[in-house]
Amino acid sequence: MKTKLYSVVATALSALAVVSVMPASLAWVSNPKPPKHLLRK
Repeated sequence: MKTKLYSVVATALSALAVVSVMPASLAWVSNPKPPKHLLRK
């Protein structure tokens, strides 16, 4: 039971991370010199 709940929470967190990282990565790409260590994550 707990492992299923944990996987659901992890999926929701990863989805939130993707949604919050997408605009940030787009901003880095539109930057003339994007920080490469941030783009590799």
